[in-house]
Amino acid sequence: MAQRKLWSYRRTAIVYFCSTIASSLIGCAHRKPGFGLSLKFYNKGSRPLVTRRFDFDGKRGPIPGYLGPGGGGANMSFMPGDIKGGVPKSVEAEWVLHSEEFLAWSKNTPDNERYSKENREIYRKLWAANPHYVQRVDLTPILTPELIAKVQADRENTQLKMIVIFRDDKLEITVEPYKWR
Repeated sequence: MAQRKLWSYRRTAIVYFCSTIASSLIGCAHRKPGFGLSLKFYNKGSRPLVTRRFDFDGKRGPIPGYLGPGGGGANMSFMPGDIKGGVPKSVEAEWVLHSEEFLAWSKNTPDNERYSKENREIYRKLWAANPHYVQRVDLTPILTPELIAKVQADRENTQLKMIVIFRDDKLEITVEPYKWR
């Protein structure tokens, strides 16, 4: 009786294990050919900014966060399997530009006092007064089929390099193939 029960459990485990492997292989076989993506974020504006959102086709994307003025930037790279939705059609970015009042208050207030309970209301008012921008960029004219085919032809060594430049209230995006090895 006990031996029959063990054989039953063993069969169940083998069936479960084989079905897991089979479903993984089927999923990989029907996957669209992906491509690697390298994102470079730059702030070429006059004041610092904070990126709050960078969404591809309405799906939550990477957030570079704080970008200082004068060209300082952030870099992010993704492997071909990370881009699951295929070629993005649009990008929507949301960022907050630091106002002169907010910058002056931040410079003149020590860190331990800036986030204290007494100054919380001042911080909230100044943060709410910062200019807030949302811009949607259509990527279909930028990501041409020829460019995507060029990147996918050498997937192991080439990524799509997307350069995102914030210029105060404007957002510019350029794309080029990037041979990384």
